[in-house]
Amino acid sequence: MKHFTLLICLLPALLSCTSSDKNLVNNYLKKTLDSKNKIEVLKTEKMDSLYTPFNRLLSISYRVAVLSCDISKAEFRMSSSGQKPSVGILIADSMMREYNKIQPVIELKIASAKKTIDDPTIKNEFDKRKAIKAIFKVNDELHEAVFYFDENENEIGHSSLDNEKMYWDLDRAEFKLHQAFRGLEDDRLELIKGKN
Repeated sequence: MKHFTLLICLLPALLSCTSSDKNLVNNYLKKTLDSKNKIEVLKTEKMDSLYTPFNRLLSISYRVAVLSCDISKAEFRMSSSGQKPSVGILIADSMMREYNKIQPVIELKIASAKKTIDDPTIKNEFDKRKAIKAIFKVNDELHEAVFYFDENENEIGHSSLDNEKMYWDLDRAEFKLHQAFRGLEDDRLELIKGKN
């Protein structure tokens, strides 16, 4: 009888937590999706702390953008070196050394982030956050995602959907970076041919 009384006393508290979680997910979805979407949160479940690569993906994305800009600047400096192909070749060589030093690190970090996106329970070097797993509908289409709390643990900061989108955006950016590097190599070869 004591257990039954305790359960009756705790039931409103348990229901309010679920309602609060649903509100947090609903508010996050409203904030991040088009306001015309019909959103309905069906079920939420508190998760143990999970690992998320979101902040790391942001920093890698920044590094890829900077490296892309550096390659563009190097190509411009090479083309404006005028009659001195040797100066253009030196600029290309310097940029290629930088790229070859950083690129393997970027690829390794992206691969590590992908593993964490696929399984956020595996212990790793990424941020560990409290999370809510939710099943929800957007315009009657069923979705499931994990919503990670921010550092203060009072609001949702991002979701597993954000992690995946960031990963794929970064994957495309890295591909474009690789293409820019190949262009730099081609420009360097043209300067060498012109020098001889």
